[in-house]
Amino acid sequence: MDAGHSIASSVKLRQRTCCVTRDTDAASADEAGGAGSVAGSGLGNSASAAPGSASAAGTCSSSSAAAAVAASAASATDSIDSDDPSSATAAPPVKRKVVTVWTPEEKSVFFDALKLYGKNFMEISRCMRMKVRRTADASVKSRNQVKVFYQRTWQSIRHFLTFDEAVRPAVRELYGLINYGHFRKYLVGKKLNARYGERLNELVHNGATRIKVRGKKKSFIVRS
Repeated sequence: MDAGHSIASSVKLRQRTCCVTRDTDAASADEAGGAGSVAGSGLGNSASAAPGSASAAGTCSSSSAAAAVAASAASATDSIDSDDPSSATAAPPVKRKVVTVWTPEEKSVFFDALKLYGKNFMEISRCMRMKVRRTADASVKSRNQVKVFYQRTWQSIRHFLTFDEAVRPAVRELYGLINYGHFRKYLVGKKLNARYGERLNELVHNGATRIKVRGKKKSFIVRS
């Protein structure tokens, strides 16, 4: 009985050892297969990533080449533009000052209206619009044109006149121009020179002066 029991026990022990050995071999095989699959997966990812890297590198190379071509084309264009005289920016046209022509009648009406309206250039313009006859030379003078004529005439006579420092500039202008409006009637075709300027200054301060126009035997008494 003991011998048979020991034999059965040894048989069972041997069977258990074989099973453990088979289980160990199977586990080792599974681990080896898993490692292989992992390694295979890594190689696959590397292989799949390699074409992408290659395409990215190709794209970067293409972009760099395109940028180089564009830069060379731009530099060539700049060199062409710099050499081409027609490409230079044209200078803006110079604006020329337009001087409005005034007829003798317009000037006479202006000085008459100046005594009535002073420096109210709008009223002077309206007065001239009503009184000046419309001809090919006479045009309707705007407020701005009247103002420019006023200033231009004053600049031409101011250096002949002397005023006290207490007299305001506006009073100097009006008094000088109104007296000049009387004085100019005797200077038909003549310019206001130094000799006539002295007479004008005398007229401004004294209210009367005597002038003798060259070629005339008669002297004229001018009163303001």
